[in-house]
Amino acid sequence: MAKSPPLRNVHKVKIPPAQPEACKCEPLKALHLDVKDLRYTPGLLNLALMELFGFIQITLAPHLTGETWPIIGIEPSDWGRTFLNCLPEDAQGNPWHFAIKPHIPNWQRELREPEILALENGFCVFKVSLGKAYCKLAAPTSATLDDLAADILSAFAFDNDHLYEFIYTNRYGLEERVNHPYDNSDPCTEDFTVGELPLYKGMELAFHFDFGDDWWFKLVVETFAANDGRYPQISILEQHGTPPKQYRDWDEDE
Repeated sequence: MAKSPPLRNVHKVKIPPAQPEACKCEPLKALHLDVKDLRYTPGLLNLALMELFGFIQITLAPHLTGETWPIIGIEPSDWGRTFLNCLPEDAQGNPWHFAIKPHIPNWQRELREPEILALENGFCVFKVSLGKAYCKLAAPTSATLDDLAADILSAFAFDNDHLYEFIYTNRYGLEERVNHPYDNSDPCTEDFTVGELPLYKGMELAFHFDFGDDWWFKLVVETFAANDGRYPQISILEQHGTPPKQYRDWDEDE
């Protein structure tokens, strides 16, 4: 076997260690969106998804046991800050996918929140209790909560002379309030119908009347139906027990 010729005058070359490339990333810009508004737009479902995919970090208050999701802080990650800054400044009031889609060419499908349609042309039967007295009311789904309040008070021989509110829990477990027209807060009972409630059998609502004397009526949904016009107006189906007097009779105390 032939031997390889000896190497001649090979110079050793020192190869300097590789230097990390300088980061070409631009410094993070200040957010032009208020992260506090993320609690309201684009909604709690999307807020949960944003945390799931690492856009934000949510801080909860463990001592607030009365709330379903007691959020006290929302902090965007670096990736989330970059993402949020891609949105136009008016994106808070618009569907976000219109602003995001141009940046993701392969976007094909969207995960959308299912709509809850108002129950139309039907009725709902409520059992309304105050103390040991109760009645059952059938209300058409087109009736407003202002109409319902007036008939509840009439059924219990109360004067309709104070502010009130309806309180219920929405499908996310969060408390919702529908306010008296004079309260100047949305939503208002004059514009909110029975059919717009997230009705289900056994659903409970509170009717809080007179914020001074604090009368609390309990409403429970017993049954409801769509496309059934047997109750075109609110009707009293049953009445049981003697309701308490709205005002104290001072003459009887003397």
